[in-house]
Amino acid sequence: MKKIPFLLALLMMLAGSAYAQWQTVHFWTLPQLNAVSFKDIDHGIAAGVAIGPTSNGLILRTSDRGTTWDTVLSTLYEFQDIVYTDTSTIIAISNGLIARSIDDGTTWDTLTSTSRLNSVCFPSENVGYAGGSGGMIYKTTDEGIHWTPISTGYSDEISSVFFINDTVGFATAINSILKTIDGGASWTSQNPTWPCGKVCFPSDSIGYLYSNYTGDSMRIYKTSNMGASWLLVTTAYCNHSPVNIYFVNDNVGYICGLFQIQKTIDGGISWTHQSTTGPGFSNFMDWVADMYFFNEDTGYAVGTGVFYRMPTDSITVSIDKYSNDNNVRIFPNPTSGTLTLQLPQQFGNIKSLEIYNCLGQLQEIPELRTDIDISTYKNGLYFFVVTNDKGERLSARVVKE
Repeated sequence: MKKIPFLLALLMMLAGSAYAQWQTVHFWTLPQLNAVSFKDIDHGIAAGVAIGPTSNGLILRTSDRGTTWDTVLSTLYEFQDIVYTDTSTIIAISNGLIARSIDDGTTWDTLTSTSRLNSVCFPSENVGYAGGSGGMIYKTTDEGIHWTPISTGYSDEISSVFFINDTVGFATAINSILKTIDGGASWTSQNPTWPCGKVCFPSDSIGYLYSNYTGDSMRIYKTSNMGASWLLVTTAYCNHSPVNIYFVNDNVGYICGLFQIQKTIDGGISWTHQSTTGPGFSNFMDWVADMYFFNEDTGYAVGTGVFYRMPTDSITVSIDKYSNDNNVRIFPNPTSGTLTLQLPQQFGNIKSLEIYNCLGQLQEIPELRTDIDISTYKNGLYFFVVTNDKGERLSARVVKE
């Protein structure tokens, strides 16, 4: 294989990754959206508050990558965060309310909370945590049906929670980084001299958080020892203070805020302003509050009346259902090599098999058979679409690792 000089390879990487463009799908046609979560490339949920005299809290749902949205819940409470716990269960939190749906947002159950809640995290399908006012953490072990209040021992308002697994997690307050290793039963605190923003762990040991340093700069802090210590990575220029952080892996991450999304590909050392295309804006307009990513170049962002997506037009595949609950079995999943595709008997003869990566790009298939070797594929998420001689389709997703 021909080797590419290091400098040229670095420039190619920057051109292809750091300067990726976002597409402005909606601008001032949506409510104020504070949070977004997607279960697959097409199907997502967003939460916030209506812009206008009613100021009702709203939850919206899309099935076409954010091109159209439908309101699925309206309440008196402004929603602050929302997550999928599995392919059909959704948890949303607000100023005094926890909302739960087990049918992908069609119907909802609500539970009032004595605390104002700001952030929610589910490290597994059953176990979840939500943080809010008075230093309180709420915990569930039954996928959001019941919640137990836990005192952290601190009175500052919790701005974010992030759990690496069911027992090890972090919470940030204005001047505190809280950590638990026993599922919230006890908490230890680090009290840095700088204000703490939100926290994100792309892997068990490595985590990031930002600090609003001054009006036009931010500080990015990193831990490589599961939060035992935090080191300053960089002090970077920022149009305005960031409001959220999302790291896709140990090195690639994003921050968002007023008029901006910025990206790093070197673990927070340097940051590049992202740009947008359509409908006539070359930069992010107004408040960008939250982001959700499938990989370093495929993601969504929401804010005040806006919705952005990336990449712009490369996701072209249309699959009705990205899940393994439609009688398609693929095993082992995840896989590093050969896998077996098992279809229901009534499906009949296979006419075609298509495999797409998460960007919607069709992959080369060595041979049309039920035992498929994908060892040469890059690591990531793939969608399998099987068509029979009647034109009927079934689909499933596979993780190559």
